[in-house]
Amino acid sequence: MKNQMQVNNFIKRFLEDSKMKNAEGRLCIFTDLDGTVIPEGQASFDKPFIYAIKRTRHRFGNNMYFIANTGRTPDDVKNIIERSRMKKTISIFTAILGNNGATSEMINFYISNRDVSEILSLFMQNGGQVEDIRFATDNDIFINNDKESNSYYQKRGKTVIASDNIVERANREHITKITLTGKMEVIDSLVKVVKEKGYKCKLHEGNSKFRTDGKNKKRRVDITSDLCSKGIITKHVANILKATIFAVMGNDENDISMFEAAIDCNGYIVLVENEDEKITEKLKAQIKEYSERKKLGYITYCTD
Repeated sequence: MKNQMQVNNFIKRFLEDSKMKNAEGRLCIFTDLDGTVIPEGQASFDKPFIYAIKRTRHRFGNNMYFIANTGRTPDDVKNIIERSRMKKTISIFTAILGNNGATSEMINFYISNRDVSEILSLFMQNGGQVEDIRFATDNDIFINNDKESNSYYQKRGKTVIASDNIVERANREHITKITLTGKMEVIDSLVKVVKEKGYKCKLHEGNSKFRTDGKNKKRRVDITSDLCSKGIITKHVANILKATIFAVMGNDENDISMFEAAIDCNGYIVLVENEDEKITEKLKAQIKEYSERKKLGYITYCTD
């Protein structure tokens, strides 16, 4: 709830300040969802957040763009909107950018079938479990057909496709994102090998509660085409919309490219506290280092 109030207050300050500076300009807010505007452990938006966005959209009209930039598929985001009883305000999002920048109404980026096959083989060779393999196409999420994996998504109200042979299924789909989880040493080893072999993909690391008791965590790596990231799609959409100023909001390691995009374009950054304090501190350090190296950026934290 604390983070939710901070985000709501920031949106209000950002819009009021930007409107004064850019009376005829276009304002954009790109936001991560889970842990940023959807509280940890919840399956839908909080009502105060919904009302805050509705008020600002009503006040600023066509000059204000609110854009979801998430690791979820676009259809999954629409399902959240429905669960949040937002059917009448589905236009709250000007656009939904899914799968860490790989999927949108404007463009889709796929991982090559060869890279998918070889990366999954490497994962298994490095101690990964078949049950910890997930992947997404444009709008479908595929999981291994086992009790724990199915239960994880059922509790979150997500529609998924369960496969009895997830590896074989992956080899015949057009994949926008692979998500692999496991012990830290398993994921770290995989990341190292994938980087060394030079696959045409981007790696987005983080923590995950997938197939745990909800309290413990596993390490996670999201893999997408090297042509996309949250940061790349942010710049692309901001350019299409001719945004005069924009802000990005996030709380996890897969948001760093989005933060860097804001720095490159002299935008605002809203770093929302992660439930893991070490991740928040890591992100602060990365943002500071990138900003100092580029000698650019306007940074605003809402974590204090």
